[in-house]
Amino acid sequence: MKGNYPEAEKLIDCLKAVINQQKLPSNDVGLNWELFYKTADFHHISNMVYYAALGIHPSLPREWTRQFAGRYRKAVILEEQYRNLVEAILWDCEQNGLHIMALENAIYPAFYPMPEMRLTDRAEFWVEGRQRDKVDLMMYRLDFIPEDNPQPGVYLYTRAGLRIVFYEKLQFGNRRLSHGYRMPVKSLPKAEGKYYVHKMEEPGLFIFLMCSKAQRFTDREFDLRDMVDIWLYYRAVVRGDSWKYIIKRLSRLGVWNFTSKILMLTDFWFGGGGVGEETEFYEELEKYIFFKGTQGVETAMRILPLLKQKIRRKKKVQKREKRKKIQRWIFPAQEYMLLLYPRMGKYRILLPLCWLRRLVRSFFICLKTKLGNKRKTEKIS
Repeated sequence: MKGNYPEAEKLIDCLKAVINQQKLPSNDVGLNWELFYKTADFHHISNMVYYAALGIHPSLPREWTRQFAGRYRKAVILEEQYRNLVEAILWDCEQNGLHIMALENAIYPAFYPMPEMRLTDRAEFWVEGRQRDKVDLMMYRLDFIPEDNPQPGVYLYTRAGLRIVFYEKLQFGNRRLSHGYRMPVKSLPKAEGKYYVHKMEEPGLFIFLMCSKAQRFTDREFDLRDMVDIWLYYRAVVRGDSWKYIIKRLSRLGVWNFTSKILMLTDFWFGGGGVGEETEFYEELEKYIFFKGTQGVETAMRILPLLKQKIRRKKKVQKREKRKKIQRWIFPAQEYMLLLYPRMGKYRILLPLCWLRRLVRSFFICLKTKLGNKRKTEKIS
């Protein structure tokens, strides 16, 4: 297990060594270091693996040591920039009476041994609805440029590679999850000493974060960074008697099976636990994670109904688009038919006859082509 290929297994060993501050096992003979680096970068953990790369320096080529060091320096810079931005936005909202809560990317770094170990690629906030003018003014003062976004209630701003996203409502692709978080942000508990800045408390925070990870899993964005997030956050907080409520709530939302299986896998990777007799199942789950949804889909659908629903919806949309495409080919628009049959003029009553004539003509052309190809094949043979 552990990724199904040597470079993946080495990555997990590196993460485990960094998380638990242990010595890295020396099993790096014959590794493809380019694949090792690109896999780490693909899963947004190259900056974290840098700490382990220092321990395998003798066998790690200098070229890839420089690559890991570059990713680490970038992560350090981004962590400081986003941390300062989050503080500035929360302060501005408190001063100007805008209810707000910082979401996952501002929560997880606190559980890492060092905040820069987690690569932050955006900052996200849940804000009070119908306050776009206040948000625009605040981001204008911070020199951010608004970007076009087709999703209603989602505001996106960028500046020199930094991305800030505001949500009027929490975004889930499932009606059950969306219904579970339809409350306004101002109904949440207030942060200490604040009136407009809000937060979630345990066990509600754990439930929300696992629902967010389930959505990423469904969207095929779930990666090794998410696994590290879950493990570090899970082991940092003692939940005790609240587990009964957590299981009940996540079961109602259709996310508990996903949560239990992912926690089992993180314990196997980073905590020294086992998977019992379900080795084949977890191997398929690892494939889904490592290849971001291109493999192991059947296994993934078994633990998360949300994924199954999304795939079904996608197939329905594809079938609908295919039907529309066929319909457009069989019954082209009148403007196109006028180019083929100018004599039709403006008489729409002739359009069905022209469609029929075009179909018959296409049929005979196709038949003639097939017969011609058959004769050529016979001559060659």
